[in-house]
Amino acid sequence: MEIYKNGSFTEVSIPFSTFDGHAVALNGKIIVAGGLKYWKWYQSAADVVGETDLWIYDEASMTWSSRPSTDNRFYSSAVTDGDIAIFAGGLVMNSTPSSILDGFSLSDAYEIYDSQTDTWSTGTLPTNGARAKISACHCDGYFVFVGGALNDNIASSRIDIYDGSTGLLRI
Repeated sequence: MEIYKNGSFTEVSIPFSTFDGHAVALNGKIIVAGGLKYWKWYQSAADVVGETDLWIYDEASMTWSSRPSTDNRFYSSAVTDGDIAIFAGGLVMNSTPSSILDGFSLSDAYEIYDSQTDTWSTGTLPTNGARAKISACHCDGYFVFVGGALNDNIASSRIDIYDGSTGLLRI
């Protein structure tokens, strides 16, 4: 990992391997979530291992720590307002596949980190909210989660909005 600060890059070693994960920076911490540890295609199937931990880099102490993720998902989304970070959705490999698209399920899990209180909360998205590759942004005090992929990579028109000040999630 390379960190750009004060006009230059600094290389920082990481105690894990991942690809297709997401990272957010907030209040002196960098949090890396989701992603894949391993993906191997066979002739007619895939063997996939998702990241099982959330990795947290503390810029002040220059150290890494980790905490278990809700599930070992990949293709999740991540968004922050600078104080709160939310990681939501994704795909989970839940069985040994017998074909290329077999064995995957959509994750409806989310994790919220509040850097002001240094606390984590977890939960599940509202009914039928599970999807992967969700676009996410923070707009006017709201965390907005738009679209994403449903089963068989069908696009979703769903929008979920999380109010960071009240902690309410609405569709």
